Amino acid sequence: MNPIIKLTLVLFVLVLPFLLNGKDYPDSQIPKSTSFVFKQLVTPNPTIEAEALYRYLQTISGEKILSGQMCTPQGINETEFIYNVTGKQPALRGTDLMYESSNNSEINKAINWWKQGGISLIMWSWGAPTHGHDYENSRKEINIERCFQEGTAEYKSFWQELDSKANSLEKLRDANVPVLWCPFHEPNNNSFWWGKKGPGQFKKLWQTMFNYFVQERDLNNLIWVQCFSESATSDWFPGDAYVDIIGAGSYDYDTNPHQKMFENAQKIMPEENPPLAYNLCTLIPSVDECRKTGTMWCWWMQRPTSNLEKIEHEYLFETYNHKLVVTLSDVPEIVKDYSTEGLKRVYYSGSILSFSDLKGYNFSSKSGNHTEKDDHLEVAAKGESIDGKKDDGYFIFKQMDGDFDISVQVVSLAPVHLRTLAGIMARVDLSKSSPHAFFRIFPKNSPNNSSTGGCEFSFREKKGKQLQVISPAPQISGGKFKVEFPNTWIRLKRRGNLFKSYISHDDIHWYMYSVHKQEMPEKLLVGLAVSSNNANKNTTAEFKSINVTWE
Repeated sequence: MNPIIKLTLVLFVLVLPFLLNGKDYPDSQIPKSTSFVFKQLVTPNPTIEAEALYRYLQTISGEKILSGQMCTPQGINETEFIYNVTGKQPALRGTDLMYESSNNSEINKAINWWKQGGISLIMWSWGAPTHGHDYENSRKEINIERCFQEGTAEYKSFWQELDSKANSLEKLRDANVPVLWCPFHEPNNNSFWWGKKGPGQFKKLWQTMFNYFVQERDLNNLIWVQCFSESATSDWFPGDAYVDIIGAGSYDYDTNPHQKMFENAQKIMPEENPPLAYNLCTLIPSVDECRKTGTMWCWWMQRPTSNLEKIEHEYLFETYNHKLVVTLSDVPEIVKDYSTEGLKRVYYSGSILSFSDLKGYNFSSKSGNHTEKDDHLEVAAKGESIDGKKDDGYFIFKQMDGDFDISVQVVSLAPVHLRTLAGIMARVDLSKSSPHAFFRIFPKNSPNNSSTGGCEFSFREKKGKQLQVISPAPQISGGKFKVEFPNTWIRLKRRGNLFKSYISHDDIHWYMYSVHKQEMPEKLLVGLAVSSNNANKNTTAEFKSINVTWE
């Protein structure tokens, strides 16, 4: 994907003291903000490929939407149809293992899709035990408890089917192919046998399958996706130890992004904050409306055959060629870029910004200045502390229009105060009370408490309002957020109204610190912020290598 480079680019260095009055800012967990490192798969010892794919999905979640298409062995060739209309192919190819006669072929297609750079999602519309293989039989009603009673026909059929599907998925594992595994879809709409006896029996089915596949068959290439119908509720959730991704589906034939369905899915695992998938749609949602409403599904999965053929060609073309949609050609080298050894920052394009392009400005009555050296920038500043409702300091800036991804190395920061700080900020204007989003680091690693590490994310939503702070919980910080000068790189990324912050110790392996949603205009002032937090004494911050990517 080629980014559209805007005519104006903003980068500034801003000196911002914050009023403490002898007190530390408390940790805040803002409902629409989260702070985390990569969530781990529920499967112990996952394959390198599955782990890398899960990291990739978390990285793009809220920023881009993966295109997906369900495919069936009957009817049209869905991916070919899409290519003929759009010139693109979907990033995700979905299939269903309901037809035993075609399962070997579908497994081979999944292997080939991965080799082409794509991602495979596999569902299973399981025909009710003792009733045979097809979609209609998945809607039959049986006594589920008999599936767990040895000697019954249901028990024999149940375990034969589990064994058969494990054999199929094992071929994918042995071919090093990760799978988005989505069994028992839409249990809460009373349409399929696995949901007709209530949530208790459904959860027992899910957990039994999980334990057999993972513990006995060692299927460690699966990413477990639970797909609800529109009204997702926690009653039907098997538990945090059994699900990696939450999905939902709708039969509505419209381009509605289904914000309520998205919000219901969010409530299932609010602390885990997994990627959310529109796992079955009759019509692809409007990407612009998804972005506008904050309903940024990690992927959509379009229903097959006639559902796809009914979509207007112009709409299909525009959607597949939208800058926020990931198609097959946009998928990165997932293992190379997102495995434990290969994890690195992934930019669509980028450039090094020259320090000489930066223009100085002074908020404060106190003096501040910046000096360009051979290969770095030094910023010296001091300023009065403030009450958190306005900013006071010195900065260097340009203007940035639209989405951006900016990083910088912080080589040093003189510790005038425990809360002397430097960081990357995006703000609306030059007024002292302007709304902003700000990822900042400190000269020491515990300005608030031992869980904070050496950094914080702060924001002001409205002009003149109190600044708020996000810090990670102790159990997830894991020592990833320590400041280790000169080996400290920080990064702030914007996609629409979503702001993500990261920290790195080598400019290769990046750890996500926070995700924050805040309405901001397209044009922002974006740059580096420094605060001595002392009215009479300068701090000096040294920066190197400002990298900028924008669209």
